[in-house]
Amino acid sequence: MNTLVCLVSRQVMANLIPVLTLNVKKVELLFTKEERRSHKNLRTAIEGTGLNLTINEHLIDAYDFKGIQKICRQLIKEHAAIVLNATGGTKVMAFAAFLEFARANKPIFYLDSFNNKAINFNPYSVTEHKVKIPLNIMLAAHGYGIASFRTQKELLTHKPLVHFIDRNFALLESTLAQYRRIVHDESTFMSSLSAAECPFQIQFKRKGGVRIIYGSKEIEFDDYQFLDGLWLEELVYWYIRDQDWDDLLVGVELTYHGHEDRQDILNEIDVMGIKNGKLYLFSCKSGITKDKKDIFELEALRSLAGGTFGKAYFVTSAPIPRDKHLYERCRELGIKIFNHRQFRTIKNEPF
Repeated sequence: MNTLVCLVSRQVMANLIPVLTLNVKKVELLFTKEERRSHKNLRTAIEGTGLNLTINEHLIDAYDFKGIQKICRQLIKEHAAIVLNATGGTKVMAFAAFLEFARANKPIFYLDSFNNKAINFNPYSVTEHKVKIPLNIMLAAHGYGIASFRTQKELLTHKPLVHFIDRNFALLESTLAQYRRIVHDESTFMSSLSAAECPFQIQFKRKGGVRIIYGSKEIEFDDYQFLDGLWLEELVYWYIRDQDWDDLLVGVELTYHGHEDRQDILNEIDVMGIKNGKLYLFSCKSGITKDKKDIFELEALRSLAGGTFGKAYFVTSAPIPRDKHLYERCRELGIKIFNHRQFRTIKNEPF
């Protein structure tokens, strides 16, 4: 086959994945005025793959059964080696296209994204259909771009401290909580904070930032963010990084795709991964408040960029308030929570 026909819909991954996995030279996109944005995002993502593909576009009426059949007949006439992806579009679009391709005895498939399988027709079979997609391509398909993220070099620089905190967390917990109170309450900064039973000291620098002495090592930061929560983001990354991700990033700042103004940051995700075409989002908090803003933002992005099968997680190393509002909100939104006593167990989560 060298031509793929796609019925564009908001479940963009069902359109994008076959473009990446099938050896096609040309993509015919059938889209409606209601789905112009999805169509534009899909085209942007395909162009961003670097594949040398020809993309043709056909604006159709989602409920014009005869008109859709006519376009499909024309495409079948023009291309001997052609296949239909019947996954997207309205039911009328799918029925009309399916009927014409079946009548012409051309191959048709439906992508079962959840189970990474393709259901094939003419002849019938079910085959495995896995894919590796980088986060930037997946996000582009939904209209987002990555403005920045923390590099592997940064993560490696911080790794010894992150693992020191992890190993000694029970001894450091009260010191880290005191540090957060000082930073957030804008209290008079002390000359230093020390853990009573662990070789760990935080020295506040006169011009801002901190020097951290731990064991026989030390490291400096120009701001107060790392001990305020960035360490937990990076710890979650090291916990889960060996689970065969297609892509996994920390401290991801998102903007609308193609936007050049770095001030227009749409959202920030602490840890973001993709595996077999599914998006995983992690919100990591070393301190808990009753502000539900982080939870709503996490769910909103999961729904928009993750589609039906995206997953979201809330990870906290701090005790959750007694009213359990976070548990209730996470349960309502389908977000899995790893609380103060459980946050380390995320390393055993089967993604």
